[in-house]
Amino acid sequence: MAVSYIQSEELCPEDIIYEILSLLAVADIIRSRKTCHRIRDASFQRDVWAAVYQTSEDLLLPPGPFASQTSAELEKILVRATLLHLKWTSDSLSILPERRRSFPRELGMFQATVISARYLILLEFDGMRCYDLDADHVDSPLLYYDHRRDVGQGRPYFLSYQINVKEEGLNNTWVAFGAGSKILILELGLDDSNLGVELLALLPSDDVVAIKMERNYLIQYRIIGSDLGTLQEEHIFHIPRKMTYKLPIPDGLWRYNLKHREYVIMPYCLIAMCALRDIGLRIDVYKLPTETSLDSCKPPSRRLLLTHTHVYETDIVRFEVLESSFDTSSRSNTQARVRLLGLSYPDRNSPSWEAISRTALCLLELILSPSGMLDIKETHSEEFALGFNNAGFTQTSQNGICLAASHFIQGVILGYYLRYGDQTSNSIVVKKIGLPIDIHSRRLLSFDGFRGRMAVVHKLGSRIEILDYA
Repeated sequence: MAVSYIQSEELCPEDIIYEILSLLAVADIIRSRKTCHRIRDASFQRDVWAAVYQTSEDLLLPPGPFASQTSAELEKILVRATLLHLKWTSDSLSILPERRRSFPRELGMFQATVISARYLILLEFDGMRCYDLDADHVDSPLLYYDHRRDVGQGRPYFLSYQINVKEEGLNNTWVAFGAGSKILILELGLDDSNLGVELLALLPSDDVVAIKMERNYLIQYRIIGSDLGTLQEEHIFHIPRKMTYKLPIPDGLWRYNLKHREYVIMPYCLIAMCALRDIGLRIDVYKLPTETSLDSCKPPSRRLLLTHTHVYETDIVRFEVLESSFDTSSRSNTQARVRLLGLSYPDRNSPSWEAISRTALCLLELILSPSGMLDIKETHSEEFALGFNNAGFTQTSQNGICLAASHFIQGVILGYYLRYGDQTSNSIVVKKIGLPIDIHSRRLLSFDGFRGRMAVVHKLGSRIEILDYA
């Protein structure tokens, strides 16, 4: 009697294997490679990892997957995110670094930031340098731009950036900084096939004390109140159209230091928020020109209209924007939604050290309806005996998950793992972020929750250390 064999491909087609694998956890996909050659080969397919990327709701993942990302790149991101998730949800009270790298030279006067946990942007007197922190050696810069040819000699100051400016991920990044009497806006090509730097714009930096880039705009924080005179407007610059708009400061608000005023730019409006001591959270909404009207705007119309104002009574002293969304659907009752993570000292006026050393973290939700109603509510709050924050407060958030870090006067860095969304599902876990014993952190330069990478400045502010926690 003849025996017939059925090929495994007939029993289980490739697309079925891909679908089954895409339903597994990251660790289970990797373990499945030990079963047989067919499943092993299938586990390396990009379709599998792209599907897992889109459905891994418990992991903090950067935007993606992009068409340019390979299967190996997606797998690497997901494995790292899984390891970080296990660390932050464990019973341990602290997390420790897995790897440490020191920038190869001591620095003098400098400004620095880290883009997407990979590219160190370093500003010094003789120019801007970009270093790839994933390279085997960080001695030589990936890019260099000598700003002295544009502005002459001058100390560089403040720094901001915006990634994904052409929907190409990191391949095109804008960097803005001040030098001399000008603000320079540069476009960086960070892809191997598009490596380079180009000057996009030069702006005057008169009275500017800080800048921020968001959604193709450069926001210029100016000296609002002073004994020498009062400036009652700030400027925002639309980078692609090279247009400057005036942002009027409401009456009385110019008396405060607005350097920490936070801006959220939506398709049709700009939301400005500022924590004012003994007053609360001040929220102002301005109407932005639409894309179709940008070309037709005449100079007199380049003054933004203040449409809404609201004050929320709270003792928040610092806050970070977790996420913002805008709904243009006519069926929606919400036009704009902004979620905030706030830090406050509930008993800061108490004479007791135990009381004033307590810190509260709270989640806030701001809603702007199509009818013009502006509402803000606290969705979650917890108090911790943490001590005084030293103005270092940064976060990474996406799809209801947030990793935040704050730097305290004592040199301690604490991390916060948050789940936010519906009021019943909000939670906050606090852990100490461990540092090597010889690092005495003076400044938290950056913290990237997607990558689990932190950059700190120590040794009297002359050395940068890079720490990986996964």
